[in-house]
Amino acid sequence: QELSDGRVVVLDGGGQSIHVLDRGLAPQGTIGEMGTGPTQYRLPMQLFRLKGDSLAVLDLAGGASSVGQILIVDREGTVSGILPGSEWATGRIPRVDSNGGLYAIRRSGNVLFVERWRAEVVDTVLSLPHDDFTPLPYGPSVLWTVSTEGVIGVVYAEPYHVEIISPDGQRTVGPNIDYEPILLTGGHRAHRLDTVLDRC
Repeated sequence: QELSDGRVVVLDGGGQSIHVLDRGLAPQGTIGEMGTGPTQYRLPMQLFRLKGDSLAVLDLAGGASSVGQILIVDREGTVSGILPGSEWATGRIPRVDSNGGLYAIRRSGNVLFVERWRAEVVDTVLSLPHDDFTPLPYGPSVLWTVSTEGVIGVVYAEPYHVEIISPDGQRTVGPNIDYEPILLTGGHRAHRLDTVLDRC
């Protein structure tokens, strides 16, 4: 991630470290450290730029119970704390908008909530039954994303349609779209298996 003063922050997932480089990409130091303390990380996997040159670090194995957390790094490069309520972070890759809003999924019972953190305020922008986000292999699923302006797009499989949620919460639901399902073959399954094995 590039900061406003030209410095670059790089997360090395393999080396489990976060580095700061100057404009010429010369090393300037590191951010945070490995450990189990309240401002330390154990498995940093993704870095997000927030507002005012602050950063968010997705740590998949940190936190008091080692279930994951999101750390906040201030503009001086100091880990200033943990994003409240981010212990659900394991396996949930957050998204951000250009205003520093951080979006991610939190599960409560059989419902998944898409929540937005902005200026220390947390609000729920979308909720769906848990099964809609965890389909069986090759089954229909619900997908969502966030634009840089903070507009949320949701694609529903059954019935197939798109919903747009504006930053102020206004919802626009598109019409149902007719489509013809594709019959899955052994070739599709073999391709998916090869793809999974390639990632291992």
